[in-house]
Amino acid sequence: MNSDPDGVYNVGETLSATVTFVSEEGLKQLNYTFEVDGVLGDKTTQTPEDLGLDPNPTSGVVNFNYVIEQSLSGAEVTIYFEVIDSKDQKEERHFNFNVDEFIPVVEFTDITVEGPLFDNSSKSFVATSTGMTYSASDVSDDSSLEAVVDFGLHYFGPISGIGFVSPSDDIDSWYDFSASDLNWSIKNHTILRLVDDATSTDFDAIASEIHLLIIFDEGGDQYSTITELQEGDVLAFETDADKSGGSKKGALIIRSAVDGNTDGDYLDAEDYLVIDIKVQN
Repeated sequence: MNSDPDGVYNVGETLSATVTFVSEEGLKQLNYTFEVDGVLGDKTTQTPEDLGLDPNPTSGVVNFNYVIEQSLSGAEVTIYFEVIDSKDQKEERHFNFNVDEFIPVVEFTDITVEGPLFDNSSKSFVATSTGMTYSASDVSDDSSLEAVVDFGLHYFGPISGIGFVSPSDDIDSWYDFSASDLNWSIKNHTILRLVDDATSTDFDAIASEIHLLIIFDEGGDQYSTITELQEGDVLAFETDADKSGGSKKGALIIRSAVDGNTDGDYLDAEDYLVIDIKVQN
């Protein structure tokens, strides 16, 4: 009998093993048992018929697939396989694997990001640590909010379209964060990456910190201002290293981009985005 593999896995991953057996007397049953952190579980028994094999087979291959459950987070696991033939002769193999600790993401849904207005009243600035949005006027009235804002929504015109801007970028008179009408002393530098070909299904599947690290690595070139965004886009981001609590990686999806007055821009009170955010705890 052969079996494999050893290794390190994440919650939600599929562990695959192959059990190959040869028995002159014919296979009676295959047993397998999980041992988790030294505690042996119940034995599961499968007959050739359970395995989709002919009765009393003298050889065969059994594929074993197991999706790592969250209950195994951080555990050391051994799976014991036992082959028993028709004369009750036994042979055992086992393999060991570890499961990385499952650290759940923090999730914020249905966040409305308003189209930027020239009077600084629109809630166009986003704090990924809280899922809250703020207007430039809010920040002017409470300077402590400067430290939590990670990016703002901006409309760059018919060619570059919708974009997100880090406070570190003084791009024009509208978002000149050093100008007298804003005059921010803390201007976070947020890294933004478009994740090409990522879908809403991919975003919805993000459940743990390791998923965020993976999708960040899958992202494209990194920017502190990113343009030409559209409904359905998935972005990975990394917040400023100097933020309270340190830099955090995350992902967001633009669930909808609403041009409320259908004038082709996103500069009006009727215009907004709806986004979801997932971020490291």
